[in-house]
Amino acid sequence: MVDILYKNIDSEYDYDSSSGDNLTNKSYINHYFKSLNYIHEVDTYNVKVSASQAKFNRKQGTFEAKSQVNEFSVLSQINYLKEDMLVVGVNKQNFEDTKNKTKYQTTALFGSNLNKFDKLIISETLRYDDNNKFDEKVTGKLGLKYNFDEELYVATNYGTAYNAPSLGNLNYTSTLKPETTKSYDLSVYFHGFKATYFNNKITNMIEYISGSYPNTQYENLNGETTLKGYELEYGREVLEELLLSVNYTQLSAKNADGEKLARRANETFKLTLDYYGIDKLHLGLNSEYVGTRYNSDNEQGAQTGRYTVSNFVANYDISKTIKVYAKIDNITDKFYQTVDGYGTSPRAYYAGLKYSF
Repeated sequence: MVDILYKNIDSEYDYDSSSGDNLTNKSYINHYFKSLNYIHEVDTYNVKVSASQAKFNRKQGTFEAKSQVNEFSVLSQINYLKEDMLVVGVNKQNFEDTKNKTKYQTTALFGSNLNKFDKLIISETLRYDDNNKFDEKVTGKLGLKYNFDEELYVATNYGTAYNAPSLGNLNYTSTLKPETTKSYDLSVYFHGFKATYFNNKITNMIEYISGSYPNTQYENLNGETTLKGYELEYGREVLEELLLSVNYTQLSAKNADGEKLARRANETFKLTLDYYGIDKLHLGLNSEYVGTRYNSDNEQGAQTGRYTVSNFVANYDISKTIKVYAKIDNITDKFYQTVDGYGTSPRAYYAGLKYSF
């Protein structure tokens, strides 16, 4: 099977200055993405070969950014024994800032294995990254899951991760180092309810230096940054054709000195309702509450949390290939900020037609 994709976004929009309304400020965006995929499948394995290119052009006042990413990958899934599976692959990415004439490339080799022993599932993942600007790195993950029955299981994961600075980060701060992460989690699932505890320790975490604009700068935080907390989820069909999903997350995000990180809400609550009881029609309502959040570290700066935003969407299938949709974002017209000084969209209405072939 061959799959071809081409997507282009060409837009112009107005924006206000940080001090008030502005009728002349404009920003221009021209992005495009194209990809080619070939998939070969037989009974016990499949191979997917992919090539893609993305270009990003943006102009805002005197600021102009141009970049592109070229990517090539080969991925193979092999099924063996009864329910066991091996996935192996290679991925190569070339990142280039075409305006500033800077670039780097990465090559990754990875493999993931999954085995089932009656009610126990074991998964192992190993990954090798070679970034020509930074050191080579090997990371991995081990996961265990035990199914007592269809409605009860426990699961745990331990893993390491590696995240190199982006070209955008490096253009502003060339001395940045990659992030490295050690993480683990523990989950319990029972009749639609899931509770998860997570703990991530990040060395050299990359953060924007608050207040550095217009001379934007990033930094690696000293020592280990800790992101930990718990997540409670519930999802069920509460009435015929009415699906309910709720999620509550409690987060503690602190640097090596024990100070709370900027722009991380201490709690979030999400609620989603989806109704499919009318033929060809889907109605959806989602709401999110964002708890206390400060614009600067150690609970300093403006408080930008403690708000709720709700959205509504309707989708109708005219035929197999034609769909119409309508949605309302920020139904209550709530004023809120995710970053101090940058207001977000008021109530907004959208309608559209989607055709696929």
